[in-house]
Amino acid sequence: MIASYQLRLPRRLPSLLAAVAIATLLASAGTARAETALFSLSIGYNGTPAGADAASVRPLRYADDDAAAFHQLASGLSRRSRLLAILDADTQARFPGLAAQAGVPSLEGIERAVEALNADLAAATRAGLEPVVMLFYSGHGKRGDDGDASLTLLDGELTQEVLYERILGRLQARYVHLFVDACHAEAVVHPRDAQAAVIDTSAADVATYLSRKTLARFPQMELAGRPEQTESPFVNQLKSLPVRLNA
Repeated sequence: MIASYQLRLPRRLPSLLAAVAIATLLASAGTARAETALFSLSIGYNGTPAGADAASVRPLRYADDDAAAFHQLASGLSRRSRLLAILDADTQARFPGLAAQAGVPSLEGIERAVEALNADLAAATRAGLEPVVMLFYSGHGKRGDDGDASLTLLDGELTQEVLYERILGRLQARYVHLFVDACHAEAVVHPRDAQAAVIDTSAADVATYLSRKTLARFPQMELAGRPEQTESPFVNQLKSLPVRLNA
């Protein structure tokens, strides 16, 4: 595998999924030497992580919809698409017929899907094609007490080690495009700068940096006070940014 990509989907919109997947397909086709053969595996699980506090972590409603939407789109672009999700009644009504096609969103289900997918990839390679895989996950992510992050599945946790050794490391494709819609996705994927030094920064440092990056796009403005920061599970964000126009 040469490259993997992480994408945080901000809204559950089929049109956004379409734009992302089509862009991925075009990018892969542009860099591959042979004709591209696209395959996909879509995983969605609404359940909560094992041991999660029921008062603060609730089951999701649309992770199965996300996976179904991505699978439905990918089916029109791919030579073979697979779906691992437990579709609730609303999702089954929205995507008729998909429940019968869906496998179980579990570690065991993923390993079986990877094995079957590798057979398809090998056949495409023998045919002189360049196999490309799109791997999609939507569901709960969490961080443990040790700081390690994981994605939630029916029968356990998808850790970074499992992701790289039992899934990405086994896929017989030169290009794998990875889409993760979950909390702490970056900590699970995180293939780049894994050995980089960690530098502690205060909330004020982060807010000041973000404010300068923001104001760099507007040279007619300058900082007029102390910026404030708010935190989310996904990214540090500015809460307020006092500015004034240059004379």
